[in-house]
Amino acid sequence: MATILILKKAGLGLNTIRILSATVDRATRHEILHPAAEELRLRIAAAQASLALIEGGLNCEHEDVTQCPNYRRLIAERLTPEVRPDSQ
Repeated sequence: MATILILKKAGLGLNTIRILSATVDRATRHEILHPAAEELRLRIAAAQASLALIEGGLNCEHEDVTQCPNYRRLIAERLTPEVRPDSQ
């Protein structure tokens, strides 16, 4: 039971956990876990970018954070190319 809870907390779905617990084959385990690891890496990167943005706002000495060049850069980095003002 503890394994299931820990793997759920790691972001794995119950179906994935069920398959993992039923296999002893290393190649199958790797086939299942590689995409999960990549998804987690992407979520971590997104969380780190969000934290940088928030910390940028906290550490900004400008009265109006929207006028801070550093904060504006952090915002621009988060925008996808489709919504960047300079991509039109």
